[in-house]
Amino acid sequence: WQSSDAERRAEQAQQLLALGRASATSAVLYHRSFPVHVGRFEDLRTEVFKTVGYACLAVLVALVFVLPAPVAFVAFLNICSVLLTVFGFMGITGISANAVTYTSCVMAVGFCVDYTCHICHAAVHGARSGETWAAAMRRSIETCGYDVLHGCTTALLGVFMLIFANSAGFRIWS
Repeated sequence: WQSSDAERRAEQAQQLLALGRASATSAVLYHRSFPVHVGRFEDLRTEVFKTVGYACLAVLVALVFVLPAPVAFVAFLNICSVLLTVFGFMGITGISANAVTYTSCVMAVGFCVDYTCHICHAAVHGARSGETWAAAMRRSIETCGYDVLHGCTTALLGVFMLIFANSAGFRIWS
């Protein structure tokens, strides 16, 4: 009975709850998707964007302290592009704003900061005198590439195992 559109699901739930309130008998209507998909849908969407925005701002401030400002800004743009991809994927696939996606979006900031900082830090602090920025970035990717690849691979393997779980939260993470 549930539509794949989150706004429509919220509307259906409100209609169902109104039907229960109008009933002559005392009834509590509940469906297992109410807390995840319907509960506070309208408020949660704005909270997701606001919290991710605050997390990005905090990351930018922290990056400016450990990296030169231009490099920190490039690292910040990389993080923003990852988040744009996450939000775009959520929009295309119809994944609604709920408690699980809220957590996923905030965690995505942390995941991409780690790898971005490894590469940028190695390029800035491991640069040889007279080396061009392109050469320093290439060398940093070559030296940190294995660690980053290993971290990404283990994370993907862990998330891949969640595909087989019978839970909405696990399926969203995967």
